[in-house]
Parts: sequence; structure tokens; C-alpha cells
Amino acid sequence: MSSTPPHDPKLIAILTAAATAALGRDVLITAVQAAPSPPPDDDTRPSPPGKAKP
Repeated sequence: MSSTPPHDPKLIAILTAAATAALGRDVLITAVQAAPSPPPDDDTRPSPPGKAKP
């Protein structure tokens, strides 16, 4: 592989696709976990009439 220049667009595309396939899900999960969690729907919507919040 030393004969392939590191800036070879095909190689970069293959490595990027492989890394995305292998790590994309973990990175997405990590980003979601690191982001502040939105409040549950029950906290952002008014209670329906006759139904009290716990």
C-alpha cells in the first residue's frame, strides 16, 4: 500500500465509506448521548382536561 499516495481520492473515498459504515452508528449514538436531552413530551404539552400529571 506504500505505493498508493495518501491523497488518492479513491483511497480516501473507500476509507471514508468504511469508517462511516463502521463508526457512523457509534458516533451518532455518542453525539446524541452527549447532547442535552430534550424534555419528555409530557413536560412540554399541557395536560388534557381531566388528566392530572403524576
